[in-house]
Amino acid sequence: GYPFRTLFAASPGRGVLRSDDGGRSWFYVNGDGDLLAGAEITDLFVHPDFDGTTNRTLYAAVYGKGVYRSLDGGASWALLASASLGNTRVICLGFGKDIASTGYLFAGCRSTSGQVGLWEYTGSAWTSKAGTLGMSVSAIGTRDDFYDFPWIFIGTEAHGAHRSTDHGATFTAINSGLPASARIYDLKVSPGFGT
Repeated sequence: GYPFRTLFAASPGRGVLRSDDGGRSWFYVNGDGDLLAGAEITDLFVHPDFDGTTNRTLYAAVYGKGVYRSLDGGASWALLASASLGNTRVICLGFGKDIASTGYLFAGCRSTSGQVGLWEYTGSAWTSKAGTLGMSVSAIGTRDDFYDFPWIFIGTEAHGAHRSTDHGATFTAINSGLPASARIYDLKVSPGFGT
């Protein structure tokens, strides 16, 4: 059979594109009625168990609206519990894997002093991570073994980097050596990151 070579791309103002041939050709997957066409998509996340058949889940962060999920590879999209997401200015997504493979979805948001910057989707609603009050969370990373070590690393637009070792209940700055008020727009955790 043909090797599995699916790619996804987000284009501001145009929506989500998909390639099933490693990038030789692309087509739009914006859902029914071009739901995501014209949307300001700030991040895409493909579920780590995506295989194109049994798992075709992906997520799109849409600034000003929230997080959309597709369970069919982008053919259709649904907004995830937007009423419980207290900040819809989503700029990044993160994911922590669990044993059941459903995982923990995180949304990082641009925030003002009275808003929380990090939210977690619990399967039916969003819950805030109060330790990020007033922070604009622009990058999210987790350990590979999140189900055993629920560590979350965040990058922010004005407060550098922070780490939580308790599933986001509290955060500690990890800024030694970073420039003052460093803006961090990407943050990766190395495979097998240890304590």
